[in-house]
Amino acid sequence: MDTIFARASAPGKAGVAVFRVSGPQARRGVSALCKVPEAGRFIYSTVNDPSGETIDTALILFFEAGSSFTGDQTVEIQTHGSLAVEERLLNELSKVDGFRLAKPGEFTLRALLNQKMTLVEVEALRDLIESETDLQRQYAMKTSSLFKSKAESWRRLFLTNLALIEATIDFSEEEIPDDLLDQVRLELTNFVKDAEAVLDASKNSEILRRGFTVAIVGPPNIGKSTLINHIAGRDVAIVSDQAGTTRDSIEVWCDVKGLPVKFVDTAGLRETTDSVESLGIQKTYNISNEADLLIWLKDPKVQDDIAFESADLVFLGKGDESSQGLSVSGKTGFGVDVLLELVHEKLNSKCPDDGLYLNTRQSKSIENAVSEIKNVFYPDGTMLEAELASQNLKSALGQMDFLLGYIGVEDILGEIFGSFCIGK
Repeated sequence: MDTIFARASAPGKAGVAVFRVSGPQARRGVSALCKVPEAGRFIYSTVNDPSGETIDTALILFFEAGSSFTGDQTVEIQTHGSLAVEERLLNELSKVDGFRLAKPGEFTLRALLNQKMTLVEVEALRDLIESETDLQRQYAMKTSSLFKSKAESWRRLFLTNLALIEATIDFSEEEIPDDLLDQVRLELTNFVKDAEAVLDASKNSEILRRGFTVAIVGPPNIGKSTLINHIAGRDVAIVSDQAGTTRDSIEVWCDVKGLPVKFVDTAGLRETTDSVESLGIQKTYNISNEADLLIWLKDPKVQDDIAFESADLVFLGKGDESSQGLSVSGKTGFGVDVLLELVHEKLNSKCPDDGLYLNTRQSKSIENAVSEIKNVFYPDGTMLEAELASQNLKSALGQMDFLLGYIGVEDILGEIFGSFCIGK
């Protein structure tokens, strides 16, 4: 196995830059450039090229195989965050025999191959790295520990009951306890209930992962663009007294009490002969149909201004001019806190209840396992013959192994690890 290296901290100028070297030759190769401490210790050392020229001073840490993130022998070099230092150090590391630059996600891949992590933990780590709000972070952390524990407990359950069922094949009926199959039936039935509860509670995980879309819709000149500028805290949309100024959607990502929310400013809805504005209005309808939440800004001066039937929230626009009922004004900020609180309340109800953050691959594996276990029983609830039931249990066990990354995952590893940054 090659020894791989990469910058593990974010690129660009910084006070400190972290470089990771991992593989069987890590200590030997880095020792040619600087002092390397004993395992579990650190040392402050100069980093020199083979000619003796100093590249930088750095903090050096060494992790023995089995004690590092990857499971391989690992050296971390913490230099000053200079682009020039980075270029020079990476160039010198590339010259070391047996060293090569790491591919995206390769350090984490080695952690998986060395059984330092399961595939569930790998995917949770990817979600953690990509999290942009505190709630996304919380879900990623919970999934890493809770879901791994649950999946492993299901796997043990399948193994135990598979052994019990196969025991009935090898022994006579007189040698098998009377309540053995009743015990198997109960445990498998409880698994189905537990797994289906997890799937149901986590059905909106993908929404939380990609973020929620909130469309702000209403007639022209009702304050939609001013409102979205206020929410964004900067001028992202053109504001004008002239109707029809917004002709295309404008998107702003915000953290609404931990929820990742994309607010979309849309073209005002009205009758028009302007072909370009008409395209913008049609796009407004399309966005409204796809949004997770629809806010209608109503004109307080127009009695027949009726909100979309599908609107989730209705506010009177230009609340600085009229503050009756639920009003909002991006100009003064009046009512914005109330609007955001209601947005959070409605979107938060769509989040998974049990804190698990399942992706499509994980959900599909659980669904397949549930299907296999259900097929262990006849329609009247009695179990199949032992030889047939054992085959279904083996298939369910295979789904858990696939879920945890123990078997048959080669075809998806490229996709999963390709989304990681180099250095992780």
